[in-house]
Amino acid sequence: AGQLPNTPATLVAWLRDPPALIPATGMPSLDVTDVDARDMAAYLYTLGANSAPPWPPPIPLDRPHYDDPDIPD
Repeated sequence: AGQLPNTPATLVAWLRDPPALIPATGMPSLDVTDVDARDMAAYLYTLGANSAPPWPPPIPLDRPHYDDPDIPD
């Protein structure tokens, strides 16, 4: 993260061929066409950073064991 500028053109290039931009990446090239990469980038930009849920999700402090029936309250 943070190695490339966050621009539509960079995202399209990344979706088309990630190893061409960052050779040590673990993401393989998936033979995405230029048209598909532009469509995918356009969709991703509609999501916006403010609408993305946090990851990892917050841990509820009032319920340390969640709803696991094998773990007593």
